[in-house]
Amino acid sequence: MAEEEKTSVAVETPIGKLGVTGASLNLLFTVAAAVAGFLMIYFIHEHKNDSKAAMQETTAVIRESLKGLHDTNRQILEVQREHLCILALPQEKREHELVGNASFCKRIAR
Repeated sequence: MAEEEKTSVAVETPIGKLGVTGASLNLLFTVAAAVAGFLMIYFIHEHKNDSKAAMQETTAVIRESLKGLHDTNRQILEVQREHLCILALPQEKREHELVGNASFCKRIAR
């Protein structure tokens, strides 16, 4: 009969000696690979949840900033309309429009 070679690994430490042979070594690598696989799946799952939460926060911040930008653009547009209306008036009426709070051009600009 042919002799089987047994693979063995031994580690000597000050505490003691640890040795693993053949089937035990295979089992050790299989268990280590399974644990590593489960850890990878867990970390990927957690990363997806963290990414989703971060994306929701980012979306909320962008919405708020766009709302503020929309309000600012609306105010700028009103001022531009008012100035164009004032420039369209004859020179004598422009001074009254600039001084009055309830002026014709302010009402049109809205």
